[in-house]
Amino acid sequence: MGIDPGKSGAMAILDERGDVISSIRHDNTTEHDRCEWVKKWADMVEMCVLEKVHAFPGQGVSTTFTFGESYGKSQGMILLAGIPFELKTPRTWQKSLSIKKKKKSESQTDFKRRLKGMAQQLFPDEKIVNANADAYLIAEYCRRKHGDIHS
Repeated sequence: MGIDPGKSGAMAILDERGDVISSIRHDNTTEHDRCEWVKKWADMVEMCVLEKVHAFPGQGVSTTFTFGESYGKSQGMILLAGIPFELKTPRTWQKSLSIKKKKKSESQTDFKRRLKGMAQQLFPDEKIVNANADAYLIAEYCRRKHGDIHS
């Protein structure tokens, strides 16, 4: 399972071959929907990677609080579901997937477009949008890192 926390994030679950089992976006669901989704799939999730996030300079207090609240709720959901997890920074999972870091001359929009493009290549049958691209990529990172969990 991969989780991109935040108001416009998502969660995605892959099987050991990299096929998508299920995903859910945060921006078009309620907290209750997301909790029920995690409970539904918890028994088949062997490992989860939750993106380790932090506040950014210049971010407003309200935005930072909302972001932190969403991060905490994501962590709480997987803890309550009994899903083992680890926290990984964006740089860690992106580097592992050979995603070049954002260039100084590159806008955030262009960087997000690159991430979306990679997710579309890896998951051509899925509807990939900016809101769920990172979750799919984080889930793929988790699969590659922990795919031999039963070996």
